[in-house]
Formats: sequence, structure tokens, C-alpha cells
Amino acid sequence: MKKFASTILSLMLLFVLFSGLSLASPNKGSQEFKVYSLSNAPEKGGEVNVEKLREVLMKVSSATIYPDMKMEGSVESNGVNRSFSLTGQLYRGSSGEVVYGKVTDQSNCFDVLRFEIIKNPQQLSTINKKYKKPILVLYLVEKGTRNLLMSEMPLDSLIPLAEQNEMFLNSSKYEVVPSEVALWMARFFKFDGLSEGESTPDFQISSIIDSTYFSHYTLSYNWFGSTATDTVSMRYTFTKPSHPSENVKAYTHISGNTIQHNGETFTTTSGSISNWKAENVEFKLETAAPEVITWMNIDAQGTQAGTVKVEFKYSYSVNGFSTGFSYQPAQEVDLNLSGQNVNQSRGALFRTKNGFGLTKVQSHFAAASWDIACSGTGTTCNGSSTAQNRVEISFDLYNTIALQSVGRKSYSHSFYVTQN
Repeated sequence: MKKFASTILSLMLLFVLFSGLSLASPNKGSQEFKVYSLSNAPEKGGEVNVEKLREVLMKVSSATIYPDMKMEGSVESNGVNRSFSLTGQLYRGSSGEVVYGKVTDQSNCFDVLRFEIIKNPQQLSTINKKYKKPILVLYLVEKGTRNLLMSEMPLDSLIPLAEQNEMFLNSSKYEVVPSEVALWMARFFKFDGLSEGESTPDFQISSIIDSTYFSHYTLSYNWFGSTATDTVSMRYTFTKPSHPSENVKAYTHISGNTIQHNGETFTTTSGSISNWKAENVEFKLETAAPEVITWMNIDAQGTQAGTVKVEFKYSYSVNGFSTGFSYQPAQEVDLNLSGQNVNQSRGALFRTKNGFGLTKVQSHFAAASWDIACSGTGTTCNGSSTAQNRVEISFDLYNTIALQSVGRKSYSHSFYVTQN
């Protein structure tokens, strides 16, 4: 009987070892790792001095990465040994080479700045370039300070190979990593550089009436020889009258966002961008004789997020309680502001009350419209007289991950209108 029980136990152990089921994967037990400690980190990642890094020890008492991310341990921070208890959710990147984690410390000692499992770490943004196998990159920030702890741990030391394989195999099923998790540098450092550019799309609605342009603003973050970038694109469309009864129109919105980090590229299109917004948008039209502005208005169309409401009601008929569920879908919100008589002016400026981007009302665009007419003075309005006009759109550009303004930006467009 004892021999039979021993045989059964042995078979069960073999099944656990070779079945590849991660639910029963044991962690590797208590492990110690060297950690780079940086006290009072500078405002920019490119200003970090390697000579100021010192080594301390991190003790990981238990770790499970997949399917549930949990890690217990302690680390020295600013001369004091502090415990951590990490839990979080895993996300996929764009290449399949990186698994990201949105992680919190339940002990409330640290903010988790970076949690990444990198499959091939040699070419990516790591401090130690010696690793050839998968590693866990874990950056902790002591609460209320700029004391940064940076750890790069061989994944083999934390979890079994079967658990690693299953995690990478199933990573395509994860949700795409949120922008603020992928671009961890923006949550701690100010950007190192800002570059600006313009482009004209291959398409034009009408080469005669409408003109479309783009401006691009790129924030760059430097980190130990690597650079991460966050680029936002603004679209502008200008419409000139093809007939005296038509209006001059200008339109703008955030059209795209691209984040590049760790050899991966994340692209988000209009309506889904959450890490940029434009505030205090101004539209200005300047006309030349013989034209004057007689009327203008500004318009924006937004989307207010839907809400979920769950109600609990007391009832004798259904075991004492009943529940009610209702969902309010997203609603279009008209942000139109009434037209204004500008009293025969050759220049008219209007500023939006609200910006667009990540706001309580998710406004996607802003547009302005002006009515121009012949003043009867200066160059004759009859025949084929031509006047040059100029539209300018300006706004405050703000990055919501870095919580930092990029500054006041503007784009202008000049065009001619022929009065017949």
C-alpha cells in the first residue's frame, strides 16, 4: 500500500513538472538581487550621472508573474529597509518582445514606475547590457521622494521556464498597454527635447476650396543611451469661399499620436488619444481690403462618456434583494457657441471656452466660421479684384502623462478670395 501511494505521489509530481500548467508553478523561493539606487533623481533622464548610482540589495521572497502578477520582498531605500507587496495587470506591447505591467505596491511604500518583462534585452533600454535571456525590469520610487530604485533581474531566477513560456505564448491575448504605462519616463522625468515639423497630406478634399495641413510635435526622453519619443499630430483644414454667399472656415483636431519606446511603436488615432489635449484655442482671421468680416461663430462637437449604473433595491419577493442595471451610451455633445456680429471688422479673434482632448467632455475638434463681405472701399469689388486673407489657429498644447505644457503653438494659412 505504501509503495502504491509513493508511486501515485511520484506520478503527480511528474505531471506538475512537465505539464506546463502555470497555475501550479512554484516560485523560485527567496532570492537576492543587486539594485541601482539613485537618491534625488534629476528632473531629466538624460541628466542622470552613472557615477552617482550605488548598489543596494533587493530581496524577493516570492514571485508569480503569470497568470496573476504578485511579488513580495524588501529593499533598502535611503538607508532604510522597506517592504513591498506588488500586484497588477499584464499588458502586451506591439512587437511581442515586451510584456508590461501596471503595478501597485499594496504596502504603500513605493510607486511602481516601471514593470517590464523583456524577452531579448540586449538592444533595449536597460542599464546592464550583459543579459541575453528574458529579464524583469522593475523601477520603484519611494513615496513622496525622488529616490529611484532600478532593478534588472533574470527571469529564470524568479519563475519557472514553463511559466515564462506560457506567459509569452498568451501575451497576444492581453490588452494593449496604456500610453502612460509604456511611456514610463514621462511620469517621472521632464522631456529632454522638443522638435516640431509640418507636412501636407497626400489627399486634399479640394485643391481649389479646401486646404489641409499637419503639424507634428515630438517630446523625447533619454535614458542610458536609449531615446523614447511621444509625437502628437494636429490637423488643420481651411476652407475659402467659392462664392460671395459662402463663409471662410477653419477646423482643427488632434489627429494622431505615436509613442516609440523599447523598439516598439504604439499608434493611436483621433478620438482615442488620451495623453494630449489642446487648451485655450484661438481662431483669428485677418482680411485685406476690400473685404471685411461681418459675422463669426465657433463650433465643436464632443462625446460625453457613457455611464454604468447599478441599483440595489430591497424586495420581499426575491430573497430580500433585487438588482437593477442600466447603461447610458456615449452621447454627442454640441459645444456650438452663438454667432457674433463683429461690425465690419478687418480682423476678428475668438477663443474657445474649453479646449479639446482629455476633458470631462471628450471634445474631438474645434472649428470657426466667418462671413466676409465687400466693404465698397479701397480696391473695387467689381470685376476680378483679389484680396489676400490670413487665418491663424493657436492653442496651448499639454501632455497629460507628463502633466506638462509644451507651450503656445500656432498654425497660419493665407489664401486669396476673388470677388465677382
